[in-house]
Amino acid sequence: MNRNRRTFMQAVLGLSGATLFSGGSFAAGAAKPKKLLTVFVSGGWDTTYALDAKQGASGVDSPQGDLESVGQLVYLADASRPNARSFFEQHGALTTVVNGIQVQSINHPDCAKRILTGTASDTSPDFSTIVAHELGSSKSAPLLALGPTAFTGNLGSIAVRTGTVTQLKTLMDPDAAFPGADLLPAKRFRPDAAEAKAIDSYVKKRANALFDGAAANGQNQARVQDFLASRERGEAFKKFSDAFADDLEFSLDINVQIDIAVRALTEGLSQSVHLETPFGWDTHTGNEMQGPLQEELFLSLSTLVEKLQVTPGTEAGSKLIDETVVVVVSEMGRTPKLNIDGGKDHWPVTSAIVLGGGLKGARTLGSTDDSLQARNVDFATGQPSESGKTVQYGNFAAAVLEAVGVDSKPYFPNAEAFHALVA
Repeated sequence: MNRNRRTFMQAVLGLSGATLFSGGSFAAGAAKPKKLLTVFVSGGWDTTYALDAKQGASGVDSPQGDLESVGQLVYLADASRPNARSFFEQHGALTTVVNGIQVQSINHPDCAKRILTGTASDTSPDFSTIVAHELGSSKSAPLLALGPTAFTGNLGSIAVRTGTVTQLKTLMDPDAAFPGADLLPAKRFRPDAAEAKAIDSYVKKRANALFDGAAANGQNQARVQDFLASRERGEAFKKFSDAFADDLEFSLDINVQIDIAVRALTEGLSQSVHLETPFGWDTHTGNEMQGPLQEELFLSLSTLVEKLQVTPGTEAGSKLIDETVVVVVSEMGRTPKLNIDGGKDHWPVTSAIVLGGGLKGARTLGSTDDSLQARNVDFATGQPSESGKTVQYGNFAAAVLEAVGVDSKPYFPNAEAFHALVA
């Protein structure tokens, strides 16, 4: 094996301490890089139910409730929505709410793309994918996408998605890719252990010969490197089979996803996980359904935080919550006023919940006025300021990267990070 390939394979196996294929764009002065859990609330939530209360504002039809607070975090609570109150009472000290995020669209796909990628581009990766690429490319499944709305852009090779026949189950059991294999006239060849070892040895020798010979330079060499890396990562992935084989079914039950996500991070399978709720939040009629939907969400978020709090981290004495930033977003908000059907339509201003990873909690950052329009805020403090500016989707996405420990500038050169989030 020549020196270049030896060095490369050491990187693949993690022996050099480097991150495979990573751009290495760590945020200057940032704490140790974190893991990322993104919860995408699909359909557009009504932020006035808890996160951005507008009690007494004549321009907003608000649900009933009273303002309560944990430190500087203000939320709306009501006896009919106990799970929201319980979440903030128990976990508000860890939690930051960011209000007044402008997505500048009222179209579901465009808004989802903007809030998750920080861009209006159809080809940009979302912040979950960027974090996986920058900090976890040597892992077996750097990004684990447990919901359909994940934008991987040109970094799709580091994403593993679930589906009706999941990629993960197929990797662990090739027969899972052929659910009707028992009906085929001839049984599909499946090597035994000795045959598999011989095949693997032959394939590696051929790849190594190509690496040293015809593919010794340029793009050909890079492709052989990719192939060799995929073989090593595939072998590393096998150790997760027993833990995950029975559980990696496609599900939009957020509680099923939470169990898988926590295990994936704990076992070192992934650096970043994308979770997602069903598309039931688009309440053009019957906006009162936002109450039960948010109750289910806050109950699940409490479960997630509690699992992260009791699960050991990789550092001695730490918990997974200390090493993981949790970001909860929806693609849009709902209009301030009810429509003729008692529902609320699409609104280009939304909110986010961010917690964990050692970030400050008990805070509400960003702001909207009494018509639910985004207000100018000071990016250093996150508080309203006439001399400030509104928080755009790119500012928020850049701040998420900074919070996890990734330099946002290579990805958002023209978007200033919303610095208050990591202050």
